Amino acid sequence: MFLAITWRESASLSRREIVLIHLIVIGTGLALCLYAVFHMLPELSTEGIWRRGFFNATYVRWQDVTDVSVFSFGAGLVIDVRTPTRKIRVIPGFYQNPEAIISTINQRVPKQALNKPGGSS
Repeated sequence: MFLAITWRESASLSRREIVLIHLIVIGTGLALCLYAVFHMLPELSTEGIWRRGFFNATYVRWQDVTDVSVFSFGAGLVIDVRTPTRKIRVIPGFYQNPEAIISTINQRVPKQALNKPGGSS
């Protein structure tokens, strides 16, 4: 069903049809936004972290990580994984198993990046 309605036709729509059209448009927009957010979540592997983007992608190898910063907001955490040239932000609460994400970062990142004196990790 294609919703191409002219201005003149819209005057003859019932209130129920107008509400239905609005719900379809809002629901489609919300679904596309949620798909984009979850599609661009960083992927953690044994080699590093990969984050897709709208215009570019970012890849960080574990051995290149120089700093890990952990911030809290409300009941959640934000983890910034940095190299000298790149940064990837990981929000564990967006994943099905947040503890596994935190554990993977702790295991894979070089220890000097985690235990940096004066750092924010």
